[in-house]
Amino acid sequence: MAETLAPRTVGELFGQGFRLTFANIVSLIAIQLIFQGPVLLLWSVMESEVTGVVVEDEGDMNPLQSLLLLGGVALGFLLMPLSQAATIVVIANDFLDRPKSLRAGLGTALRKLFPLLFVGITKNLIAFVWYLPGMLTMGVGLSLDREVGVVLMLIGGGLLIGGVVMSIRVLLACSVAEACVVVQNDGVFEALRRSRALTKNSMIRILALGLMLSLVMLMLAIPVNAAGLAGSTMLSSPYASWAIQVVLNMISGALFTVFLVIVYFDLRVRNDSFDLDHLADLVDVIAERSRIPTSSTTPTEGRFDEDARRNI
Repeated sequence: MAETLAPRTVGELFGQGFRLTFANIVSLIAIQLIFQGPVLLLWSVMESEVTGVVVEDEGDMNPLQSLLLLGGVALGFLLMPLSQAATIVVIANDFLDRPKSLRAGLGTALRKLFPLLFVGITKNLIAFVWYLPGMLTMGVGLSLDREVGVVLMLIGGGLLIGGVVMSIRVLLACSVAEACVVVQNDGVFEALRRSRALTKNSMIRILALGLMLSLVMLMLAIPVNAAGLAGSTMLSSPYASWAIQVVLNMISGALFTVFLVIVYFDLRVRNDSFDLDHLADLVDVIAERSRIPTSSTTPTEGRFDEDARRNI
């Protein structure tokens, strides 16, 4: 059944997010295995006897294991936006009760890799810049005499707290930029500007939803990490805890992306009076970009002109 497009409360969005997650659980698991499975496999290779020794801590790594560790981090960084894009397409299709086409998601993901990478890098760099004044001031304070140093440390601490607040604000303002790239075909800076415009009056709601989801993930992570630590101790290897962490990252990555999509559509409803006709045309546009057949009944001719269609 297609989702009803209407402004929703935070609680309604929270329930809708989990409903869509469970409705698309097979596709979401497949996406995570395709794009995050290689990272888990790389950890497995690093732990195998082929690399020499079993890693007890980072200091025990041989050169090959260190290279594999670096490769795993880099691979995870590259594959994360791919899983994001594929998840966005799958969930967007589900809003219309369309077939849950994994092919559509994978096709769009491959074409959106670099824009999504640059969106992630750009918004995180902007967020990090707000930390610099406080960090630099505290660093200078540590190198000076006690009296002056203490004053600078206090000033630096205040600046750092302010930087944290501004950094969170930046990340909230850019929270739906990835959806803008995938759904609206926006460029990097256009997506960031569009996300800022959409989230301008909804940051508290987005923050509340994010905190609620983070609390759920924390409640899940505590027992799961405890099991991973017990397994690592029994096996005399940290691999079990690493594997658990990768699995948790896969779960949280899928959940946060699903919630990103529902927040994006909620913001479109609130800001653009987005309705079901817009959404029907939108999903066919996504299908066209993924080079798969659109719905059996094409959208009514003339409902959108070409400029509007490109900016859906």
